[in-house]
Amino acid sequence: VLRTPVQDWPQILGGVVLVIIGLAAFLEGLMLAIMPVGELCGLSLPRRLSTAGILFVVLLMGILATAAEPSIVVLQRIGESVTPWDAPLLFALLGHRSLLLVIAIGAGVGTAFLLGVLRLLLRWSVKPMLLLSVVGVLGITILARYEPNLRLLCGLAWDAGAVTTSDVTVPLMLALGVGISRVSGRTEDEASGFGSVAMASLVPAVTVLIIGAALLPTVPRPMTRAEFLASDRETMITQLFGDREAFDAWAVENLAPEERGAANGGIATGAPGAGAYAEGAESASEEPVLVDTAIVSFRAIIPLVLFLVFIVRVVLRRQLPWPDETLLGVILCLVGMTVFTTGVETGLKPLGEQSGKSLPSLFQVMDRPDRAVVLRSFDLSR
Repeated sequence: VLRTPVQDWPQILGGVVLVIIGLAAFLEGLMLAIMPVGELCGLSLPRRLSTAGILFVVLLMGILATAAEPSIVVLQRIGESVTPWDAPLLFALLGHRSLLLVIAIGAGVGTAFLLGVLRLLLRWSVKPMLLLSVVGVLGITILARYEPNLRLLCGLAWDAGAVTTSDVTVPLMLALGVGISRVSGRTEDEASGFGSVAMASLVPAVTVLIIGAALLPTVPRPMTRAEFLASDRETMITQLFGDREAFDAWAVENLAPEERGAANGGIATGAPGAGAYAEGAESASEEPVLVDTAIVSFRAIIPLVLFLVFIVRVVLRRQLPWPDETLLGVILCLVGMTVFTTGVETGLKPLGEQSGKSLPSLFQVMDRPDRAVVLRSFDLSR
């Protein structure tokens, strides 16, 4: 359709293959490790804990399940392309404050988990809860449109609800719903848990906008690139990057040499004193993607697994069903998420960027300096 060549197609093809292999391994591990434990928790929690205890466990489970979602990891990595002057709040939440973003999304999913389980235990109808959720999300989104920083956060807030109801959250939520439905003696079939999944895609939009509103005093308003470069350097670094090292790594990738020199206290690139700055930032940006994603995968999956094991062994006082398969499932989840995220970073992300740059040319005339042909010694007068 676009009639443009795919740049670096061997790398992109390899990335797509990694995505397929990684997602297959991750889902297989999910079915071996997470799903059986989730259903066991749904069957046993109502017998061992009070309603308040069940709701607390389910809330924590929702937060940890969100952190283990591959889509959340991908969202954070792709969000690195946001510019700090156009959307400061969005840049900060996808950058050094990304933990707050994950907590906000997790709190929304955990709240949806909590409400879904409470609905099953008390036998409430799902329709009023869904209607109230929709009204609440629309209301807070409309209010957010009147604040420049929050207006730019609305897209992320709505995307957060979509990406988190994915490979980990939905199976775990449905497994919990199936188990609790059996124990509570509901006359509905096991598909009654689907209402909770719908709520899990709505509530995170509210929690992300709430955390964004709380952070408004700590970030500047949207500005031009020139205003950003002319702003107070130390204050800007603290607000948007967290520390100087993060700013240096970003500057190497996104600023011209003279702009980097100004950002480095007036020391031009290549001048005495600028070498350590440039070399350190470049070495940080060249860290292998596979190692980085492996660390992120470990941090995302292991807390959820340990929490589920703690609930089964200590709270429920039960044996893990098929512990050897559970261990294999955890390993497959770790390997699968690492390979999947690496494939997205090296394959789908650059492919999407190429498509995104070319799509506007279908609808409007655009300058494409990357495809310009320079004719040397050409006389315009002839």
